[in-house]
Amino acid sequence: MRTLVISGEGIGNMVETTPLISSLSKLGDVDVWAKPTTPGTECVLANPEFVKDVYSYPARPTRSYDGVFQTYSANTRKDPAFGKFPKSVLYEFTQEDQRDAQTIGEARANLRMIEKAGLSHAGAESFAALGKDRWEKADVVLHPGAYNASKKWPRFQELETRLKLDGLKVVDADKNRLPLPDLAASVKAAKVFVGNDSGPAHIAAAVRTHTAIIYGPTAMVKNLPFNAVFVTQVSAERDCSPCVYQRARHDKCGYKCLKEVDAVTMRNLTRSLLRIASPAKKGEKQEES
Repeated sequence: MRTLVISGEGIGNMVETTPLISSLSKLGDVDVWAKPTTPGTECVLANPEFVKDVYSYPARPTRSYDGVFQTYSANTRKDPAFGKFPKSVLYEFTQEDQRDAQTIGEARANLRMIEKAGLSHAGAESFAALGKDRWEKADVVLHPGAYNASKKWPRFQELETRLKLDGLKVVDADKNRLPLPDLAASVKAAKVFVGNDSGPAHIAAAVRTHTAIIYGPTAMVKNLPFNAVFVTQVSAERDCSPCVYQRARHDKCGYKCLKEVDAVTMRNLTRSLLRIASPAKKGEKQEES
């Protein structure tokens, strides 16, 4: 059996297709076709344990497939770039699936595509392509960046200063940019990751690093990584949250959903996660669980 998974948009969206990909890989070869927001970021999916070939638009797969699976971030109906596939093998993401993603999360909504084919997704797991650890097992990796500026928590510098005063080895992944596979390997080797609701946070959860994600205007349930057991979600939880990029509402409130999360709270949370992570740094024990 050979299948194709269609992905698109952001790094986080692509990572949240990996539980579907890993399930299908148990049945045969899986190719991935991506149309990423930032060209080249589809390399995060190029893990040979699960994926045979990765195609990036405008390149197009030329094989025939036993099943073609659309995911949340790729709309084969509205985006002509994806072309036509035979209805007999195409499993599309419906409007109902889109609504369900808001209550069960994007990754689990993607897994429903395999149910539509009458197949099982038992043993589904997240993954990322792994390169080399470039930071020699940092205690804490911070990632202040995000594709959308309205996601950016403004107090990362203060948090970094406080953690370094605690004697911790802290790396700012936004300043020390790496190819995504190397970022994944370096975050995997670290004890704790702290970031915004962005692609690197989804990578961190996928590689089973204890991860704190700060949410502002985005939906916490829909954007919860598949490996939720490794994730702590942080939000000011205002009545207007999540406004989901309704800019007028977001600007009017002055980004309070982000500003009201203080650095002392995040420092204390990071120290708590370090205590959890220290007995086994995602080595043998955590990866067996």
